[in-house]
Amino acid sequence: MGEQVIKIVKSLPNSEKNIESVVALTGFSFDGASSNKAIIFVKLSDWEHRSGAENSVFGIIQQINRRFAQEITQARVFAVN
Repeated sequence: MGEQVIKIVKSLPNSEKNIESVVALTGFSFDGASSNKAIIFVKLSDWEHRSGAENSVFGIIQQINRRFAQEITQARVFAVN
């Protein structure tokens, strides 16, 4: 189940124009280490390629959290800044 969630999250650069890359670390989180945890870092494209409120970090977080809520039902996944 966790592998499926990571696969969806790592597919973000292919479907979100504002995301340049994704790095996922499984088995680790800011609140400890466990096999059912993961932390994922996302690199956004440069500012000059992201004009408009929907392309700000907050707009991107809203879009990603909407997508996570729709596509990932087997885990609690959310984007933060």
